Amino acid sequence: MHRYAHPVFSCKDALAWERRQLIGGEPAEWAAMQRAGRAVAAGIERDAHEIGGLPASARLLVLVGKGHNGGDALLAARELLASRPQATATIVPVFGERAFRPLAFRAWQQLIAATPGRVELVNPRGLRERLAAAEEWDLCLDGILGLQFRLPLDADLANLLDTLNEHPAFGLRVAVDLPTGVGEESAPVAFRADFTYATGIVKEPALRPSSAPWVGRLRYADIGFFAASEPALVHEHVLTPSVLDPLRELRPARCDKRSYGHVLIVAGSRTMPGAALMAVLAALRSGAGLVTALVPETVLPAFAARAPEAMWLPAAETPDGGIALENLTLVRGPLARATSLVLGPGLGRERETQAFIQGLLALAECPVVLDADALQPSVIECLGSKPARPIVLTPHAGEFARLRGKPADTAAPIENAELLDFALERSVVTVLKGPVSRLSDGHRVCHSLFGGPVLARGGSGDLLAGLIAGRLAGGEGDTLLRVAQGLVWHGLAADRLARHQSATSAVATDLLAHLAPVLAEARNEP
Repeated sequence: MHRYAHPVFSCKDALAWERRQLIGGEPAEWAAMQRAGRAVAAGIERDAHEIGGLPASARLLVLVGKGHNGGDALLAARELLASRPQATATIVPVFGERAFRPLAFRAWQQLIAATPGRVELVNPRGLRERLAAAEEWDLCLDGILGLQFRLPLDADLANLLDTLNEHPAFGLRVAVDLPTGVGEESAPVAFRADFTYATGIVKEPALRPSSAPWVGRLRYADIGFFAASEPALVHEHVLTPSVLDPLRELRPARCDKRSYGHVLIVAGSRTMPGAALMAVLAALRSGAGLVTALVPETVLPAFAARAPEAMWLPAAETPDGGIALENLTLVRGPLARATSLVLGPGLGRERETQAFIQGLLALAECPVVLDADALQPSVIECLGSKPARPIVLTPHAGEFARLRGKPADTAAPIENAELLDFALERSVVTVLKGPVSRLSDGHRVCHSLFGGPVLARGGSGDLLAGLIAGRLAGGEGDTLLRVAQGLVWHGLAADRLARHQSATSAVATDLLAHLAPVLAEARNEP
């Protein structure tokens, strides 16, 4: 799993790790700065597609500090201008041009040399005047302060950040590494970014709930700091796109449908039928060899026509349209053949259906994904403290609070320690869905930085449950890795959907069309 996830560090530990990696002195630091600049520029190019992309005549506003963050920002600006001969940049050395440290000054000189006549230098006072005049820029890039930020934040800089945050005429707001004002101890005001690109290492302050209004969507710009080695005894990681590399490999020539597992999906009700269909459609795309679905008999004909690749079992219904307890007899045969089970999407909370869920769990010997209506305290209690097979729970924050016996609308953020304790206590793998989804087996927490607001719509969780079950169905192996594959694949497909179609007009099932391209593309980064 370590090759697919990189550590999250405190700012202090990140600085120490960087210094150990850059033992070659200034040449090594310059090479790393160039990689960071290219990675930030590539990320901006990619993510800007959600708003139509940066125009050919883009106007960039680049806020530059003294050191590495400023150098990264200047090199990113050089990359963006190089691909747009009509674009221009306004550079603001916030502490003055003379304050540039050697590598930042080198980056500044390279930018001027590479883009003659297209770069202007403006001091903070001049910037304030232009902001007051409502001048527009397509990109505002924050490279002022990075991981070495310490309180207090200078009053003039705090006022400038306030003005920048209130300015309505930026197409995209981006921070390099950490937004200015966010650090081990954060200031009351910080730069408000749409995207933050963590260069080299993801720093713990960027993942704090209190930092979310400033960080926006966090991306990891991997520049090779963990290519040769990783620290031991780190319990917090970020998942990388490389977790999907095994799915891109050639399949063996001698295989058949049974080689890749059999997913059984028990889902749906008369009032919430679509959840079952979405879980089935995702499982069919997951790489599983066979998919069987037990759904209410009244919806089966329409579903079978929509997804003929699956095998459909008609379930007797309760008077209110849920799956009746008597179906335990019907499901025994399919359950014996299944290599993973999805239980919960759209099932409803009728007492009889909940009794059916518990009865089915008592029979199941394969890995189980519990989602939606199966995420009830009574269901979790029936698992016991040490389930005999892998159990994966996929709650959002409200469902997790319910499992913990708290009000579902509790406003308190869920800390990593609480997630770890729950997963360890129950011996389950927990996928806590959210703007940054977290995955834990009780020993470590892995963050998925993929997906974003396009997933904030009904049905996206049903698709995730089907994908995860499909990955689990494929055989023996690291359960956490297989769950991580489903989570990252889902998130990367969502990112691709948002870039190609926009986050506003998409529906959840649009994500399915982006699963195959994510695997086919040679390189997929956050």
